[in-house]
Amino acid sequence: MKIKPLPDLNYLKECFEIDETLPCGLRWKSDRPISHFLTYYAYERWFKACAGKPCQSKSGKAKYYCVEIRNLRFFNHRIIYALHNNTIDLGNKIIDHIDGNKSNNKPSNLRYRDWE
Repeated sequence: MKIKPLPDLNYLKECFEIDETLPCGLRWKSDRPISHFLTYYAYERWFKACAGKPCQSKSGKAKYYCVEIRNLRFFNHRIIYALHNNTIDLGNKIIDHIDGNKSNNKPSNLRYRDWE
């Protein structure tokens, strides 16, 4: 299975902050730059709906938390791992939940490993 690469680390840092009090683990930053949007209208829509709020959409049958960036979906746990470890160089390895709980996205519960 091919895993899509994450966006640039600085871009992620401008979008999100880790919030360990939330099951989803991520919160949209309130001060996300307007330059991330194609139009001011798109920025306004995002700001009203998302700024400062948890990123807690769930993906299909897998029930992992995910977020949409530039019309692509990414799992929250991969973004959290990247932000916490200051790298997007995750290769084709997986980030999994040590305790098996897909809703526990605390950085201490995420590990980087090869496919089995």
